[in-house]
Amino acid sequence: MGQLGWVWFGGMRERIYIFPSSSTAGEGATGNIIGSLNILTGNVEINDYGLDSTAAYGWIDTAIVDKRIYILTRGGRQSDSFAILDTVTGILTLTKFGFSTVPFYNWSHIVAAGSKLYCIPVSTFLNDDRTFVIGIIDSVTDTLTTKTFTLPPITNPNSLYQFRTVSLIGTKIYCIPLRSSADNLFAIFDTADETISTSSFNLQPEIDHVWFNSIVFNTKIYCIPSTNQSGGNAFGILNTETNTISITSFGLSSGVNYRWFASAKVDTKIYLVPSQKSANNDDNLFGLLDTTTNTLTTTTFGADSSADYSWTDAVSVDSTIYCIPRFNLAGNLFGVLDTTTNTLTTTTFGADPSVNYSWISAQFV
Repeated sequence: MGQLGWVWFGGMRERIYIFPSSSTAGEGATGNIIGSLNILTGNVEINDYGLDSTAAYGWIDTAIVDKRIYILTRGGRQSDSFAILDTVTGILTLTKFGFSTVPFYNWSHIVAAGSKLYCIPVSTFLNDDRTFVIGIIDSVTDTLTTKTFTLPPITNPNSLYQFRTVSLIGTKIYCIPLRSSADNLFAIFDTADETISTSSFNLQPEIDHVWFNSIVFNTKIYCIPSTNQSGGNAFGILNTETNTISITSFGLSSGVNYRWFASAKVDTKIYLVPSQKSANNDDNLFGLLDTTTNTLTTTTFGADSSADYSWTDAVSVDSTIYCIPRFNLAGNLFGVLDTTTNTLTTTTFGADPSVNYSWISAQFV
């Protein structure tokens, strides 16, 4: 492992750490720049931690255990590396966990459960290759092992399982189907005994719900649509106690692309955050889902309907939601939503509007 960075005595508190996807030329990203948003002072600090500005590390997702943030790599390239940021010491460590090249298992999600972190594939492979390899990181020993499964056959053997979002409840990680290519089967990995099962929960096998995002509230998982394809902006509400799923559009128009790629919860409400602009899009409408009344309303909170904010992650801190820009299409404007007053402000927090940081994932410490 290679250690980068420096020590801040006493650590850093009340910060949102924001991580880039990579520094690939195709995305036009600048550097491998990590942002650190100081909630107390209201400014974002920019730090490369000594990283190679030309390297493509393949970062895609993050999770946190005991104030250490683990950054997942896709794997497959010589330059691809995991990273671990110790937010107390300020030291960032690159690691391949003993591999000369991190294998390509199509990992796209990392989920923390207890002292372990689980690397979950975004999909299986074509040509009836239903291999599903989960990586298991032990944060105590900082070692990585893998567990290989073969998922059940599907109607179209030339298709594949696709899981764009995952959610943890109890000991189980629910991998949520993006499209109907695998008959709308969920994959459920139990971290207690490291077994996997699949279930459609009686969903219609041919409908593309395009669930791109999900969020847990008590024992329910809210599966959130990103586009209005054949599912028609239908949410899935999975009750993990009864193992049943209900489908509802909450009265939304099936002709609108809301493009909710991120979400956050405050008290009993779930806030759905708009992302990039597109044809027939949402005019930057937020969704406000009240889990008590089971109703959803939409509002801009004053957001500019013509701006392409590119918010692809959101973090809640007390009653405030911070919407994180991925690209600088709107000048790296963060959205700051005060859920007490229902007001939205936009600000760069001092980030350079001209720089494409390609931030993809954020964690509050």
